Amino acid sequence: MIRDAIREFHEYYYSSVDFKKWRSNFSREIYACLKPNIGLHEDVLITELCKVMSGQEFRAGSGRIFIESNKAHGYSTSGVEFDYIGENVKKELADMIIISAVTFQREVLFLKTAFIQNKNANRGNKRTDSWSIDQEQLFLLKNFPSFVGVHGIIDRMFGRKQVDFMNHSGTLGNYGLFTLQGDLAFLTARNVFCAQKASGGLSFESIRNAANASATSHSYYQGSQFCGRCHRKHCMDCFEGHREYPMSLSQLNYLPFFNNYSYALNVYEVVKDLTCFNIGEPSCAFGRITDRDLFDFTAKILHKSFGYTIAENRFFDNENENIYRDEGGATVILNRLELGKNYG
Repeated sequence: MIRDAIREFHEYYYSSVDFKKWRSNFSREIYACLKPNIGLHEDVLITELCKVMSGQEFRAGSGRIFIESNKAHGYSTSGVEFDYIGENVKKELADMIIISAVTFQREVLFLKTAFIQNKNANRGNKRTDSWSIDQEQLFLLKNFPSFVGVHGIIDRMFGRKQVDFMNHSGTLGNYGLFTLQGDLAFLTARNVFCAQKASGGLSFESIRNAANASATSHSYYQGSQFCGRCHRKHCMDCFEGHREYPMSLSQLNYLPFFNNYSYALNVYEVVKDLTCFNIGEPSCAFGRITDRDLFDFTAKILHKSFGYTIAENRFFDNENENIYRDEGGATVILNRLELGKNYG
């Protein structure tokens, strides 16, 4: 049944004009909210972005995609302490968290998490968009060294216990870059590291050059799929061996869904990768937890922000209306795909 639902979802959504139109309309709504607010603080931009994203829904064929968001207030940001070139430093983990959940009649097939650090473009240079990058925070989001929480949700969850997020795909840490023109780009922390200048600054021109070089080397969308079971690239042969997985890379060449993105250089590409579930590091794949610390963190955030509970690998709504919808000083976006006809 799961195999048939995944196949039907892929075949329908991959060729669906209605799905394409929905994504285009979604993108236009984001542009309409960003354009008049560009230049304001990132917190304001994210708040407006959440209003647009929350409640977005598309259902057809064997799937229903819907998005929820929760702009948290009140608590300090999620600060962590880690070793940076021989010194202990403290940094914010992220100011936005994107969680992608794929379920089949409430059984969790995929659970993915992305930490996003959002940055406004520098106002001084009008010729090209540029951003200032904190190198210590970049080190954290690129490498995810062992760390401990010092305040916020990480501290409340793990205390002084060492936390280890695996980040096998390299897509757990990301940057959301707002442009002066009212656009938005997403880059993995690794791609920010590779595209930045010697001074540590980042320009859109350097990003574009790095993306072109990546596309030329055939790694723009290919070569980045990690199966979450043996953590090797292009391992759909491993997934195909799973009793329910229907297809291999030899059949698809590359996967448009459930993949790992490299660059999303404007709002249209961000929305495409988001709704194809290509953003984030998996902590659960086909019922197998691949990253215990990340899985526990994600489950906690889901419960605190939206009232959802994951128990015995099943996804439950919490009927308690007094959900504490406030967590960690970060914006939380839930991108959910429910496969099968039972959407309830």
